[in-house]
Amino acid sequence: MESVSRRCMIDIACDLCRDWKKFGYVNGLSKEVEQIDQDYRKNVFEQAYRILQAWKQKNGPRANYQELGKSFRSGTLLRIDLAEKYCEGRNQSPSTTEKGHLRTGKVSDTDIVAISNELGIKWIWVGRLLGLEDTELDDIRENNGSHYECSHKMLLSWTQRSTSQATYEWLAQALSHTAVGRGLIAQKYCIEDVGESQGGAAVPLGGEDIQQLNKKMETLQVCNPTEGASKLDDDGEGSVEKMNDSAIGSRNPLPVPDNCIQKKFITNLPYKVWGALVVKLDPPRELGGDFKDLAGEMGFNTDQILYFKSLKNPTETVLKGCSSRSIEDLCNKLDVIGRGDARSEIDKWIKTQDCKCALCATTS
Repeated sequence: MESVSRRCMIDIACDLCRDWKKFGYVNGLSKEVEQIDQDYRKNVFEQAYRILQAWKQKNGPRANYQELGKSFRSGTLLRIDLAEKYCEGRNQSPSTTEKGHLRTGKVSDTDIVAISNELGIKWIWVGRLLGLEDTELDDIRENNGSHYECSHKMLLSWTQRSTSQATYEWLAQALSHTAVGRGLIAQKYCIEDVGESQGGAAVPLGGEDIQQLNKKMETLQVCNPTEGASKLDDDGEGSVEKMNDSAIGSRNPLPVPDNCIQKKFITNLPYKVWGALVVKLDPPRELGGDFKDLAGEMGFNTDQILYFKSLKNPTETVLKGCSSRSIEDLCNKLDVIGRGDARSEIDKWIKTQDCKCALCATTS
């Protein structure tokens, strides 16, 4: 039986979300649930990944896709959508064609510094996708203060340990993964437009190239070729209205009617809720989770975020720039940056709207 890969566990964590505790209880991981809840409070995606990791460690050789599917189909958890998506349809081949050229060769020290400055809170997910162990990533987080320092140390460790694999193609795959959602950074540093490559230093990126790239990553035990490839974003970086739609947590397995309150635009939130979000997200936080991380999740680039930082009301400006995004999307992004307290302000308002749809009924 095929063992569940780390790449697949990251994919599942994106979808498992708030059901991670149920998954733990179903699999006899009550102690692990309590410990994870305490160690990674308010970061639902990290919690989901950690409980999957605990399940794999507990089951050893039996941590395969068949057993995982049984857990998802258990009466208490009942996540048939995850069983079908990750455990029962594993022979789908990726079909992706991208325009542009993928840079070849080892990632330069200059680009490592620049990417570290833009990566932000997602550095730990990039490290996992590049093959670094969680113990090493935890040490980096403990011994370094800022996201920049953590990102820089992680990328240096990767390039020093995996000299032959520390290339732009590997980095592009990690940056473009759904759990990271940094396709714009991949485009900026790893992709060259057709006609702009110099001296044949770049190669075309097409469907066959992505399949080959996934096979290479499987060798590093990061992913399986049958799991498909993450698409690189097509958006440019100039406009405030151009957002990155590949951030994690944007999918919900429950059917959501078009008239659900959470499907409405952010501008439908009352002024009182906006004010509460401003109070919680405006103050800078050294460990992340403020307006800068929310802006990054919403797809703003570094220059735009630096501009927001200079404003008196940065959170309000970020929300206005995302006015065409849904309330559901905003809630998911707040979960991603570990600000469940800010999301709770929205949840309180949602409950007053008496929406009867399946999605709102699950809002806690």
